[in-house]
Amino acid sequence: MLVLSVALVWGLVGQWLDVLDDLVLALESVAKGDLGQRLPENGSEETRRVATAFNAAVEGLSRRAGDLKHSS
Repeated sequence: MLVLSVALVWGLVGQWLDVLDDLVLALESVAKGDLGQRLPENGSEETRRVATAFNAAVEGLSRRAGDLKHSS
């Protein structure tokens, strides 16, 4: 039973580390000016919420950058 519990926790932790790694890579790209970055909105409810929030934030930044370009 303990082995099964540890394996389950290990799998969940591994999934979250993958999600965090994807998020960090995407944020690093955005920080370098790549406003085309998007995260896939799939997985668990929490993962989808993080991806949706990230995508909305980057979309907003992209729109504002476009507005600034057109107004200058």
